[in-house]
Amino acid sequence: MLITRYNPLIADLDKTVEEMFDDFALWRPVARARAVRAMPVEAWETDGHFRVGVEIPGVHKEDINVAIEGSQVTISCEVKEEKEAGPEAKLLFSERRAGQCSRTLQLGCELDRERAEAKYVDGILTLILPKASNAMPKRLTVH
Repeated sequence: MLITRYNPLIADLDKTVEEMFDDFALWRPVARARAVRAMPVEAWETDGHFRVGVEIPGVHKEDINVAIEGSQVTISCEVKEEKEAGPEAKLLFSERRAGQCSRTLQLGCELDRERAEAKYVDGILTLILPKASNAMPKRLTVH
């Protein structure tokens, strides 16, 4: 076991640097752009289809686009900045995200675009992506 001496300058360095960049005016758009790109995804596979869940809260379903090409699916959306307080209010700080974001997933086999389904409920986009019939494993009967 390694024992090191506690140094408060080093221990608080991460916090100090983060606070410094939070106060730096040019840093905010970069931090906001990173937050917009964060689109957590879960994907499951069965014999006949893929099921993909994507977290995109605060987006209107009209602002979500899903494109399927071959074995990949691209999900993109636009988070619009909303001004809720009115013109007389002064914004003190904002941690809400705004802008465009996109994720492309390579699923490994051809997808059937015609039978694909998308549902958006409570900030979760769920995609049911059937595998194309030529991508399904063929079982042979042994004679």
